[in-house]
Amino acid sequence: MDVPSNRFGSQNARTGVAYAGFAGLYASQNGREYISIKLSDTLLAGIIYNVEYYVSLADSSWGGINKLGAHFSNTPDTMYAGMYTYNLPFQPQLEFDTVIIDTTNWVRLSGNYIAFGGECYLTIGVFKTDSLLTYDTIQGDGSSRGAYYYIDDVSVVKYQPTVYPAITLFPNPSNGEFTITGNFPEHTQLFVYDMLGQKVMESPYLPVGNNSAAVHLQLAQGVYYYELRSTEILATGKLYIVK
Repeated sequence: MDVPSNRFGSQNARTGVAYAGFAGLYASQNGREYISIKLSDTLLAGIIYNVEYYVSLADSSWGGINKLGAHFSNTPDTMYAGMYTYNLPFQPQLEFDTVIIDTTNWVRLSGNYIAFGGECYLTIGVFKTDSLLTYDTIQGDGSSRGAYYYIDDVSVVKYQPTVYPAITLFPNPSNGEFTITGNFPEHTQLFVYDMLGQKVMESPYLPVGNNSAAVHLQLAQGVYYYELRSTEILATGKLYIVK
């Protein structure tokens, strides 16, 4: 894209001197564009990676949408697409529900992904069909639809959590009944993810201070990942459920 002014509007790069752009939604049904790149290194199985990118809605857009997603694959998704295409038939490992309508600022989208191993391509765009999107009109009467996004500062890096050894979760393995103990800051929650990186459990806030809390997980037998976090990640690890 030309920076700062281009055919879709005007925006300064978040960092550096350039950014990319893609159409998250065309006026035509399920019309899409995607950006894709080969990663500098292949992802390793079981490793948690932090995925982050910044987007800004272009001035010419009729509105904004949600479901901006990131899809990791072993082969390039672009083999299915030309410059303009329909929504690609994949389930992105990360997908964000926030409707992005900010045309002034760069909006950060960030999440963690647990790799299967072997992934070496990343594709970003909207994979859901139009009927599954939330569309927020910002100009016009809503009869015309289009959402074009600038994107900058895309990164995929190994997640490096801060270790808090005083926090424990036991017994592990268990049948789904766990106890978690530690010195919890305000707004601490436990999040549990399956092997695909999909969130399967989110706890209420844990009691502040040196405390313990019971955790009841009604999940199938298998291996899961957990994060304990407040304003930052306090601990991560694997959970083993056996029946």
